[in-house]
Amino acid sequence: MKFYSDYYHQTFKIDQALDVAWAFAVRGVINTEECDSLKAEIGELSDRGDKEGYGFQVVLIGSNILEEIRENDGKGAYGSVDDSAFAFASVQLYRHNLSPGTQWVSDQYRDYIEASIKVVIDFALRAHKYYRELPEGQINRQTAYSEELKAPPFPFEGVVPRAGEGFPKAPVHEVTPQRRT
Repeated sequence: MKFYSDYYHQTFKIDQALDVAWAFAVRGVINTEECDSLKAEIGELSDRGDKEGYGFQVVLIGSNILEEIRENDGKGAYGSVDDSAFAFASVQLYRHNLSPGTQWVSDQYRDYIEASIKVVIDFALRAHKYYRELPEGQINRQTAYSEELKAPPFPFEGVVPRAGEGFPKAPVHEVTPQRRT
C-alpha cells in the first residue's frame, strides 16, 4: 500500500488498521471495541472510496485486516491479500491511464492484471513463511518482512489511451501514485 497517497492512508484509515494489526502481532491481544469501531468506520467509507475511484476492494483492505484479528479464521487474511493484490494491479494500470474497470479488454490486458496480482500473492506467501520461521517474541515493526515489489512489464508500452475513449479517468487523488517510505 506504500504506492498510495497520504490522502488514501489518512482518509480510509489504512494506517490505523495497520497500527492495530502490529499491536496485535506484538502483544497478541486486541481491544475489541477499538477494532470493531475502526472496522465500522472503514466500512462507512467504502461508498466514498468507490465514488473517488478507489474501488471497494482498495478501501476495505483495513477492514479485512481487522476482521482477521477478530476472527482468526483466515478469511480476513485471504481477503486483505486479495484486495491488496487488486490495489497493486490498479496502481500499475493507473500509471498507464487505465483502470480495472476499463472496457477495452484483451488477453494481454487480462494477463497483465493477473501477473500484477500474482506479484502480491507471491509476496504474501514469502512474508508468511518468514514470520512462521521467526523465533517467538521477535515479531515487531523492526523485523517486518519487506521487499520491493516489481510490476510486470506493461504489454501496451507506447499506447496512450485518453479518458472518454473507452478509458475511465484515474481517481481524483491517485493520478500519480506516491511512494511511501
